[in-house]
Amino acid sequence: MGYSQQLRIAITDGVPKHRIGSLISKQRESNHELDVRLYEMAPTKLHEAIHSREIDLGLALHIPEDIRIESTSLWHDGLCVLLPANHLLARSDEFSLAELGNYPLILPAAKGVNSVHTLIHRLVRQTNKQINVLQHTDSMSLMTTLVASGLGIGFASMAQICGHGHSDVVTKPLTGCSPVITTYMLHHAQEIPTTILPFMKLLEDDMPELNQSIGG
Repeated sequence: MGYSQQLRIAITDGVPKHRIGSLISKQRESNHELDVRLYEMAPTKLHEAIHSREIDLGLALHIPEDIRIESTSLWHDGLCVLLPANHLLARSDEFSLAELGNYPLILPAAKGVNSVHTLIHRLVRQTNKQINVLQHTDSMSLMTTLVASGLGIGFASMAQICGHGHSDVVTKPLTGCSPVITTYMLHHAQEIPTTILPFMKLLEDDMPELNQSIGG
């Protein structure tokens, strides 16, 4: 099948992929002539790709200091804790970050200055105490498996944990001290292909309630 239009999108680490996939599917249902290409890039590479017109649209967790790139905030996402279902804290509605530091932690591997992973690392270390990091993971599926096994407590963004539910894992939102992670839509400030305008509207109209509790 031939396509008459193309939409090239790049995303950085931490952007909720499941939501992007859902919106791409919705866009293609209304336009069968649209050829969508989706890439994952580091922030610097994404910015360069916008400049060089290699991509039409970028989704990232950081706004570049570049007047050639225009940004729009889309989604605001909180952090959550992943607990084994039989863990003592799984029955609590509230707990402090300091309390979590008393247990073995399973943290995502750091990937860049502005990634969700780095935000979680900073937050955990704000307890000003020695923490017990059992393991770093590169995927949510491995993290949920380790937590379900009772080996430790995990951390993720609400968006990241969507689609990775596990019957032996309880998810609780972090309140009070938790930073808000914002996903931004980026594109060239002067040249916007008309083919991407419908998808941009889909992104702007989509308002997920990511801060609500999704487990427990």
